[in-house]
Amino acid sequence: MDLPKYTALRQKVIDMAGCGGSDAQHVSESREEIIGYIDALIERGDKGLYVMKALLMASDDWATCKIVRNEMFTDMFTEGVRRGCLNPKYIHAWEWIEIAIKYNHPGSFMNDMDLYRRALTDAWENGGEWLARDLLHVIFGTGNCNKWD
Repeated sequence: MDLPKYTALRQKVIDMAGCGGSDAQHVSESREEIIGYIDALIERGDKGLYVMKALLMASDDWATCKIVRNEMFTDMFTEGVRRGCLNPKYIHAWEWIEIAIKYNHPGSFMNDMDLYRRALTDAWENGGEWLARDLLHVIFGTGNCNKWD
C-alpha cells in the first residue's frame, strides 16, 4: 500500500473537517481510508499517530475533534501511551494532543493516572516537552514538575 506522508494525511483530515453537509457515505468511506493509513503508519513505527487515531475515531466532528466516544478514546490513547507515543520524538502526538485539549479536558484522557503522570513527567524531564509540563500542572497540580521549578 502506498502511504501518504504525514503532511498529506493531515491535509486529508483538514479537508474532511469541512464536510458537514456532504454525502454521508462518501464521508464515511474517506474517514475509513484515513484511519487505514494511520494504522499502516503506526505499524511502520510512527507510534505518535496513536493520538491522532484515538482523537479522530472518538469524535464525530473533525473540525472540533470534540470527543463523543470517551471510552474508545481512553482505550486507544492508553494503548498508545503504553507503546510510547508520548515520547517527545513523536512530534505528531504532541500536535494532536494540542488539538485534543481545545475541546476536551486532558484529565479525562486516561484512567491509569499513574501511567499518564509517568509518561508526561518523562516527556517533560527527559525530552523538554513543554506541553507535557503544562499538562502535568493542569491535571496533577503545580507541585509535580521538578525541571526548572
